[in-house]
Amino acid sequence: MPNSRYRKIIDRIASTSTYRREAALTEFVADLSERMVELGLDQKTLAERLECSAARVSQVLRGDGNVTLKTLVDFAMATSGVVHIHIADPDVATRGIDEARGRRKATPRRAPHRSAHRPVRASAAE
Repeated sequence: MPNSRYRKIIDRIASTSTYRREAALTEFVADLSERMVELGLDQKTLAERLECSAARVSQVLRGDGNVTLKTLVDFAMATSGVVHIHIADPDVATRGIDEARGRRKATPRRAPHRSAHRPVRASAAE
């Protein structure tokens, strides 16, 4: 069966640390992009808030360069947000963890202006 062969290849790739790092960064960039749209921020304004170059903001939004935990937190704070990190089974959606921990329920988000940055999440597939 060709499908089972492809499924094995996909599963093997999806279990690598490189894939998971890229998936986490893609999710962060999608959330950051949404947040920027919600707040009416462009890259130049975000760069001013971060006291960095617009080129650096563009680099992070592309998922390029050295994106550290500090970078994630700084960018989130520049959009009046926070970063939440959860460890969970790969096939479990974790958005509800924040609600279970007593944090307010997130309001539904508007569709992002650039769908190319939006990863498919486990919660969206349910």
